[in-house]
Amino acid sequence: LSDYELSCIKGKKHQKASTDPGISLKNPYLSELALENGLYFEDWIEGSSAQLSRMGFTAKRVQDAFGAGTTRVWIKSDLLSPGDMVVNQSLLHYTTVMRIAGYLVSEGIKTKVSHHDDVDIVADFKSGKVAFEFEQPGSHSTSKLLSKKEFAESKYGKVYFIGTSANIDDLAAVAEENAIQRGSALKELLDKLVIDNKE
Repeated sequence: LSDYELSCIKGKKHQKASTDPGISLKNPYLSELALENGLYFEDWIEGSSAQLSRMGFTAKRVQDAFGAGTTRVWIKSDLLSPGDMVVNQSLLHYTTVMRIAGYLVSEGIKTKVSHHDDVDIVADFKSGKVAFEFEQPGSHSTSKLLSKKEFAESKYGKVYFIGTSANIDDLAAVAEENAIQRGSALKELLDKLVIDNKE
């Protein structure tokens, strides 16, 4: 196991997952997020992304968190595990979390990503901290989801549970109006939070 993988398993804060590949990003705010998490979405990159493969990154096509269709993402190869896993998470989970975090960071929102031991994302809005949890279908029982909701609300005040069409009803039973489906509904929520933050 790499040092990064061991740190995730043991629950320790990891060091940066990659060295700077020297590429230009459309939004400079994304640089630290990309370096720390070993991931670049193709549409974050200004110009060619070809050198990423020489820097130890692997290209993957993933479902876009904000709409229909897929998007290309580059992930540091040593973070990938068999079965389309990124260290201890599914590729879908890792890239969805990073897509949300990337959007918030690019809008100037202070954002923290956690891949273990906390909510997936904490965003620091003017009105207060907001937590985001992405849940894949069948990943947690109702009682576990309730525990996660109580934990997040006690620590951050507000939490949104993001799901897919296959589990949004289960999430709504726990999080009510704070259950949001991936896709256009998720993008609309984030847009509204960002606009409210600027007012």
